[in-house]
Amino acid sequence: MVGTSGTLAPAGGSKEIDNIVSQLREVNLSTYKRIENEWARALSAVPPLKVEVNIKVIYEGTDLRPSAFEIKYKIDGKAIEPVRISNIK
Repeated sequence: MVGTSGTLAPAGGSKEIDNIVSQLREVNLSTYKRIENEWARALSAVPPLKVEVNIKVIYEGTDLRPSAFEIKYKIDGKAIEPVRISNIK
């Protein structure tokens, strides 16, 4: 199982350890990245759109790698369908 460290909130998020989690490579570079790109497009619009994000990091037992991420977000006040990303193979 190949993993990488990923940031929960890349644009304007904390640069500290509270924003870094272990993610499967496919999650970090594909699934989660698509959502991050959507946030980045909204934030780079002229004028920038408001992006509100709520990420629930889910752990199973004593495992240090999250098993999933539940992501709820709004762009310019419009709620986008919640996403659950599995972080286990």
